Amino acid sequence: MKTLFTIFLLVFSLSLFAQESPKKPEKPKRKLSFSQLFKEIENCQDTIYRLENAVINLQNEPERFTNRYLADSISHSYDTILIKPQIELKNIQFEGGNVLCFRKMKFARRMILQQIKETHLKIIFDYCSFANDLDLQNNHFYVIQMSNSGFKTNLNVIKTNTFHNGICFQFLKSNVNTFFINDVDNLNLEITNAKIATFYTTDVRGEENLLNIKKTELNDLFIENTQIKASQWLDCVIKKNFLNMTDNHIIYLEKLKVLDTLFWLIDTEKSLDVVDCDFQKPITLNIINLPNENTHFRWKFLNKKIVFADGSSGKPYQAITNEELKNEDKFSKLMAIYFRFYAIYKFCGDMESANACYVEMKEIETRKLKHDHEQKQTLKTYLDWQMNEFLHTFSDYGTDYVKSLIYAFYVILGFALLYFIFPSQEDNLSKNRFLKFFTKAIEYFRTDKQILDFQQEKRKEELEKLENFRQNLVNSQSEIPRIISFLGKPFYYQNLYLTEFALWLLHRTDLAKGKWSEIPARRKLFLGTLVSVYFVFYVCNGLFMRALNAFALSLNFFTTLGYGEMQARGWIKYLAVLEGAVGWFLLTVFSASLVSQLLQ
Repeated sequence: MKTLFTIFLLVFSLSLFAQESPKKPEKPKRKLSFSQLFKEIENCQDTIYRLENAVINLQNEPERFTNRYLADSISHSYDTILIKPQIELKNIQFEGGNVLCFRKMKFARRMILQQIKETHLKIIFDYCSFANDLDLQNNHFYVIQMSNSGFKTNLNVIKTNTFHNGICFQFLKSNVNTFFINDVDNLNLEITNAKIATFYTTDVRGEENLLNIKKTELNDLFIENTQIKASQWLDCVIKKNFLNMTDNHIIYLEKLKVLDTLFWLIDTEKSLDVVDCDFQKPITLNIINLPNENTHFRWKFLNKKIVFADGSSGKPYQAITNEELKNEDKFSKLMAIYFRFYAIYKFCGDMESANACYVEMKEIETRKLKHDHEQKQTLKTYLDWQMNEFLHTFSDYGTDYVKSLIYAFYVILGFALLYFIFPSQEDNLSKNRFLKFFTKAIEYFRTDKQILDFQQEKRKEELEKLENFRQNLVNSQSEIPRIISFLGKPFYYQNLYLTEFALWLLHRTDLAKGKWSEIPARRKLFLGTLVSVYFVFYVCNGLFMRALNAFALSLNFFTTLGYGEMQARGWIKYLAVLEGAVGWFLLTVFSASLVSQLLQ
């Protein structure tokens, strides 16, 4: 007991007289100017220069370290500063200015900026080159500007870098191997006249993310899990790419040239504008969510092809091979994407794009019908497939009524050719009329008969009818009303004088009076020329009239199912019925196509 009491007194006395140990004073932050920083970096003999928890004063710096605009000739006039060690700046504060400028420098190793929390700070790299990576990690500043700079390796923007109050990243006239942006809030990116081997952004969050990329060449483009308020691509070339733009608000693409297949997940609420772009291979789509009223994406920019990509495998689905056509689920998803574009085009009144999209959609359907027929081999599947093939050829699936009209005209001409070869009525080239004409011509030149004689023989019956009419009129004057006699006499004399005038004219113009053998040689040459011209005219007139009759007959049968006023003789009547059936079918398709386009 005494022992315990003694120990208690001893401990109590020690605690009573003991003094508290003083707190260790906080180490003051190191302060230096920007020029001093670079002298230390240049003189550093180690492979890594590390500066942490320091304050850098930006006042009264030389011109090359300021934000003052310098012409290219002045920037080139500076000697290049070679930075040999790897630079690591962490938790640095800046005072006396808001611009940190690196001009005409060559970084041999990596440069890392970490935990720099300066919302007013603007970092400029002008005429700089990086042999290794530039890593931006967990920073918070105003803007980074790259101009006339190049990267042999990577530019990495990672680990929640946050930018505020304006364009956060300007990349002007610079080259980079890999531009990697990951885990960033509120990204505002401007790239102009740059060459980038791989551009990769992922996990970029916030409601103010902007992409403004102009006149830039990218070999590989990857945009994943990025919410973008506005995206503008102007006059760019993209060679290989994976483009995932989901939860976007505004997307604007102009003069964008994509050389490889574009894998694109589109999901935007406000607008999508694609102007004068060239997608040289099909666009692979997985998600389509576009506003009808603010989507302007002409079908010709899609290269007339859309490919569906399964989100799980990422493999393109084109509905071409039998293996792909067996997959009903992917087929329906691909058709849904086509129909979504078709609905957008119709809503916007872009009928050219709507019709082109519809034709391509029906092409896929035709391939599916062909595949179904090969699987089942029934009459219905065969007719379904062939009907689609016919509609494609005849009217582009009802989208081009002019094309159907042209094909109908070709059918009419085809049947007219048959009617021309096998005429159903006499003309100048028919056998009987042709033999009669040549027989009279031979008789005319071998005998003393004149053209007047042939015409009198031809008009003999006509003259006898006129004379009988006159006699009947004279003998009936007392038995008929005077009006008949009054009108009948002028009619008789009119026809008589016209007939006599025609005969007189033929007599006066008859050049071959007498036998051909008795005509002088010089006159034979003149008459032979006239006869040749007349016979050519006779043949041409026969050809023209036969062609006209054949076309009229074909048009009549085509439009009246073979039951028009013109009658076909012989076996041609069966051909006429066939043309009528074909015409009824083609005119029905033409009418449907025309009505469809009028309703649109």
